[in-house]
Parts: sequence; C-alpha cells; structure tokens
Amino acid sequence: MAGSENVLQVVTLNVGGNRHFRNTPLHPPHLAREIREIIPIDPTKPALIALQEASQVWYQPDQPLDTGGLLAMEFGFDYKSYYGTVIDSETHPHRRAWNRVTFAGAVRAAEGNAIVTNLPLTEWPWPLPPENHPGYANLRVLSTVISRATLYSTGDRNTQPRGVQVASVETPFGPVFFMATHLTTFFDDTERADPSLERTNGASQSRQHEVEQIIHVINELRAAETESGASPRPILLAGDFNAQPSSKEIRRLLEVFEFIQPTSKSGSLATHIKQDVQIDHILLSDPLKKLGTLKECFIYEDARVNAVTDHRPVIATFAGSARN
Repeated sequence: MAGSENVLQVVTLNVGGNRHFRNTPLHPPHLAREIREIIPIDPTKPALIALQEASQVWYQPDQPLDTGGLLAMEFGFDYKSYYGTVIDSETHPHRRAWNRVTFAGAVRAAEGNAIVTNLPLTEWPWPLPPENHPGYANLRVLSTVISRATLYSTGDRNTQPRGVQVASVETPFGPVFFMATHLTTFFDDTERADPSLERTNGASQSRQHEVEQIIHVINELRAAETESGASPRPILLAGDFNAQPSSKEIRRLLEVFEFIQPTSKSGSLATHIKQDVQIDHILLSDPLKKLGTLKECFIYEDARVNAVTDHRPVIATFAGSARN
C-alpha cells in the first residue's frame, strides 16, 4: 500500500436482470464470466465492488455456486467475495419465488448482496474478544436487515426482505467502511419514475424506512469510533436504491453523504435500461477528506451490458497520495 500515488475503484452493479438466462437454468460460472466483461476496471488495482441480486445455487448438497465468489475467481489477483443472504429457499419457502426455470434442478437457492474486493479486511472500531473466546480475531463482513419484518409470504418483491452489508477494509488511503445495499421496490412502483408520486403505492415509504435503518447503522459506527478514540473513517455506500436522486429517500441520505454524480458518453444518466431511470448510486461520507480526490465517475453503457443485466454499472475512481 505504500507509494506516492494510488487509486481506489468503486463499482455498483445489479446483476439479477440477466435476461437471456430467464428461460434457462441459471449457470453461475457463465454469468460470472459475463459480469467480468462488463465491469471495466483494472483488476490489479484496489477495488470495491457491490453486487445486488447475486445468487447462490446448490445443484449438489454442500456445493454452492456463488455468483460473487465465481466473479472473484474471474478477476484473480487475490479477489474475495463476501455474501449477504437476503432470501434463501430454506428459510423463505414460497412457490412463486423459486418455481422458475432459472432454478430448475437446484436443491437450494439464495439471493442477496455481495461485496467483491481485492483489499484486506481490517479491524472494527470496537474491541474483539481475547484469544480462546468466541469471536476472537473474527474479521469479516457484517450484514443486517433494514426492511420491516416480513415472512416473504407473497414470494415476490412486495414482501422481499432487504439488507445492508458493511465491510471494514484497508485501502491505500487508510481504513474505510464499505456498505452495499439494495432497497425495496414494489410491483407498479411508479414512484421510481416520478418521485413526486411518493407514497402512492407505499414503496417510497418502505425505502424511507430502510434509509433510516442505514443511517442508524452509520450512527452506530460513528459512536463506536468515538468510544474507541478513533477518527471518523470514510464511508462509501453503494447499491441499487430503486430511487432517483431527487427522491425523498436519497435527499435524506444526502444529509449524511455526498452524492457522487456520474457522467455518461451518451449524456443519459439512466442506470436501469428498461425503465430509463437513475437508481444505482455511489455515495460518500468523508468528514476528514481522507479518501483522495474523485478522479472520475461514469455509467458504463457498453452494448454488452444489455445481454447480461438490465442495470448499467456505475464506476467511481478516487486518486491521491497513498498512506505510507
């Protein structure tokens, strides 16, 4: 990590809209190879990738095929994946959720968020238990539910649980909290296209609740830093928010975060291809300006994206002096 100049690449991508797999069984290795082709980063340099609608599929017991893990293998260069389950066929049994050709032949399936990175995990700002006690030196990515209580009784997006992952990672600019999430959407979610229709069908209300839970987690992290005497780290929050920048949900987050505004070659800022809305975002809270300078942030519009997913990747790069 030493050096006079370094970069940090940050990516968010919803990989679940893989259209040409909808009527055939999911093939995670094939999907991982295609996802690799539509994430235009330099894999030899530090990167943090947030995936939404990442899948785990078991065609044989105890042998899961993990989209994030397979993508990490495609990248190489010490990439690892950390999975955060949102729905699992073992704990969310519903015919509508799993009775799709996508999961034909599988004995178990799960969907959720994943963080893929080549950066090492680092300490949390709270003390871990001593050696020979439970939790000793247990550095890992943590996940928590942010949606309202639900049994996923409809088996569809209207009752699907939502969560956020939090990783404590060591970057060239020091330790950073990286958060990955995917907020609620309902069927006929007109509020995504027109934020002025907030509260029309309840989706915005649910997202506002989830945003408050994310802010609660952030406040918990900041309180832990204060208690341990640590200075506030940068926090990067990336994901599919199912809300446009002008929405009430995003405006609430901007009380805590800075919105990283992307550009695009076409001039369109739509990240959802079919619905033509900007709902995939990267946000930053960096009170002490530790993360360096934003070098670029763009929406990747390559034609190959359309064949893999209905969301365009958003990529931000930070550059500056590396910590010695």
